[in-house]
Amino acid sequence: MRVRYWIIILSIIFIIGLVLGKLFLGADPIVGEYKIFRDLLTFILVIAGLGIALLGAVIYEIVFQNLRSEIKKKIKEVNISAAENVEKNINEVFCKFYIGLSYSYWKRCEPEDYKIKDEIKPPLLDDLGMAIQQSEEAIEYAEKLDKKKLEAFVCLTKNNLAYYLALRGFSDDSNRAISLAKYAYDRI
Repeated sequence: MRVRYWIIILSIIFIIGLVLGKLFLGADPIVGEYKIFRDLLTFILVIAGLGIALLGAVIYEIVFQNLRSEIKKKIKEVNISAAENVEKNINEVFCKFYIGLSYSYWKRCEPEDYKIKDEIKPPLLDDLGMAIQQSEEAIEYAEKLDKKKLEAFVCLTKNNLAYYLALRGFSDDSNRAISLAKYAYDRI
């Protein structure tokens, strides 16, 4: 596509060269005693103009290609570092999202309404189960975070899940709740 533009530009330069040659060397190139000199000079000026334009086009293309390759390298470098930052940030965002979601499910089943005569209300069990499921999702994203930088955040996530598991009170959940709470306790 750019070649077509260069052909158009070179044609325009050729026509301008012919017109300028006729203007400066005489209105009618056929009349006069220096007809051959005038026609030859016009031809040389047009060819020189075309040569300069062609040389400019070649130089432009070379510079353009070099700049394009340099820009592509820089974009790749920026994209790699940006992708790493986005991945770190997106893990933190999803972790916070799932923590908030688990909290909202837990909030729907207040602890004082949770047990009646050691029996668990089924709808509340569903909400608590969803809170546990969302906390587990949050832990999956928390595991991908920088533990040195966000250790308190990871501990908070694991502590929330430990609380929800302990609140549910299933015998299978007790060992896991203790290990999660111990993890958070040891690091805070």
